[in-house]
Amino acid sequence: MSSPLTPAPACYCDPSVARGFDCHEAGCRAYASVFFIFFLAITVECGRRIWYLRKNYKTAPFISLAQLCGGGLFFTIRHILLLAKVQEKTTLGFFLLFAIAFIISSYLWILIVWCNIIIQVNYSKSVQRVLPLVRYLIVFLNIALFIGFTIGVAIYWNWKATNIWIAIYVFIEALLFFSFGYTIWKDYKDIGNISANGKMAEQTYKKVKKITKLSAWAIVSSILVAVFLWIGSMWTFKSDGEKVLYLFIQRLTLVLMMIAMLVCLNLPKSDTTDANGNPSPTGSSKFTEKMKDLAFSKGDDDEDCVPVETSSSVENSKVSGSSNT
Repeated sequence: MSSPLTPAPACYCDPSVARGFDCHEAGCRAYASVFFIFFLAITVECGRRIWYLRKNYKTAPFISLAQLCGGGLFFTIRHILLLAKVQEKTTLGFFLLFAIAFIISSYLWILIVWCNIIIQVNYSKSVQRVLPLVRYLIVFLNIALFIGFTIGVAIYWNWKATNIWIAIYVFIEALLFFSFGYTIWKDYKDIGNISANGKMAEQTYKKVKKITKLSAWAIVSSILVAVFLWIGSMWTFKSDGEKVLYLFIQRLTLVLMMIAMLVCLNLPKSDTTDANGNPSPTGSSKFTEKMKDLAFSKGDDDEDCVPVETSSSVENSKVSGSSNT
């Protein structure tokens, strides 16, 4: 039993959540260590993909991955500081808020590109009138996101305010991903003169399938983040162990958002097949061209697409010759 004059050992945990109960330092150390590994792995993978795409720095995947890499890097640095038991709250708050801002912004950038695709292929008067305004709204939300977090760091606002701010953004993000993903899929389905056997049709279908998959991942992960943030804002903690559990759940949902982006925006595989001639122009040509805005490299239409050689394609190759392009 320690002497009354001996100070109790200091218990360190993530300062973003106040303590005051039973000091669960072992759980706090496990939280800092586990998510350091997660965020470091995500940062390294994002860096590898950015290096692969360095010649296509103007594409949407490059910009999104760059922001995702920034978020992973900021979280990695922050967890190093947690493992070092840094007490300075402003620095820890800066890395926390801007890491989250980069993750959300990476999704918002993809939405801007999808908005451009819909505007170019959907000639509905309502779409042509509303979507340009929605695009400006997304840009405004992106700017307001960083301004809000800058204010949050400057005044070190309450953690509940941070959670509410993030929850509002991910909820809006989920709605936009559902709306845009459904609209792009519907526009694709409405194009009736796509050749069922052509390479362009195959690539376009794969690209739309990728958009649908990313929409689903984004919606699920965003809803999970929003739900747990709202729960955390209203949760009456009864022990520091519950606070550590909340930290695990909260960071896990953010890791899910980052992994969702990496899963859906994977690197292209090498294409060993040749392209004999150009596909015949159809009503889907403009749609296919706009879908290339999501390509990872010039000439890469889809990483999973392996053209099926049919009798019609064989006949076309005989007519156009066997030269590679």
